[in-house]
Amino acid sequence: MRSIASVVVCGAAALALGLGAAATGPREPSSRAVRPAPAREPDGLLVLAVLSPERAMVADPRTGRALARQLPGGTLCHGPVLAFGDRVLIFGVRRSRVVPRSLALRGDGPARSLGQADTVIDSSAPGRLWLGRWTRQGDRTARLALREIDAAGHVFARTRWRLPRWATENAVMDDGSLLITRGRGVVLRRPGGSRLRFAGGSPLAAGGDRFAWHDRTSSGVRLWTRDGGQRAFDPPAGLRLDDTGGAAFSPDGRRLALTVTAHERSRVAVIDLAAGLWRVAPGAGVAGYKAIAWSPSGRWLYFTGPHHRLLASRGGIDRARPLPIRTGGTVMSIASTPGSAAR
Repeated sequence: MRSIASVVVCGAAALALGLGAAATGPREPSSRAVRPAPAREPDGLLVLAVLSPERAMVADPRTGRALARQLPGGTLCHGPVLAFGDRVLIFGVRRSRVVPRSLALRGDGPARSLGQADTVIDSSAPGRLWLGRWTRQGDRTARLALREIDAAGHVFARTRWRLPRWATENAVMDDGSLLITRGRGVVLRRPGGSRLRFAGGSPLAAGGDRFAWHDRTSSGVRLWTRDGGQRAFDPPAGLRLDDTGGAAFSPDGRRLALTVTAHERSRVAVIDLAAGLWRVAPGAGVAGYKAIAWSPSGRWLYFTGPHHRLLASRGGIDRARPLPIRTGGTVMSIASTPGSAAR
């Protein structure tokens, strides 16, 4: 389960992502780099969106080995780079229309077109994404057509929604419900037509049967689950939510990582959702774009630190340690993947 990962395309003129030659520098991850790691070592591969120059980078958090691909003439448009299956998602333009494309995790081979889309939403099904197309219907409403695909472009599901024109889609739940932001609140639209409204909130993370949002009326975190309804998690004294950073559920959905402010510094906190306990990862704070991602096993939490460093904390509660990855720039977003196809 991941953070809210909806990519809103910033316009065809600004999105001309192409597939460039491999950047000079660190080598790509080898077969040795993707073997299962012991529990005491970070696991998976990291897929990074890096500035400047803009590029996508696949890196091993244990060895630091990395492959970078530049994007000549294009832009990351301040959206996350998504990893799904053995592919990485980028955007290109064909005849002035936006076309999402996928690259092999190792960067081998040409980019594959996935068809036209205005938005991309991470799916709760492993290895899949939702691609969306908006069609305006009058002055107040619009139609959102969604299709769920895998890394090969195969379509698994389709759905259509009639929404307020200025709504923002945030997540598709595992039962097909659509989580949107409208005005100063969050709305869960269900396939049968019913709706749940949560006023005064902004979404933090969603996945599977749950989502979390920041309740601005109380400055706390709220959790909704399909079986358990709503729960409240108010930060302890000395902590404040930091909306400028990321948030993500652990893969099992039992923990929520998010950024907080403690003693005027941005830090990473983890909420144990069963016990209702908050823990702040000791060590260096979170910095830059304040990107967060859990490892595929959920044993490690990755985040951006000061001075362009990438940090890891076991469970998100042990002391943070720097990873041996040299990005050569600012990391905008982090995605993690098992990396089983990078051989």
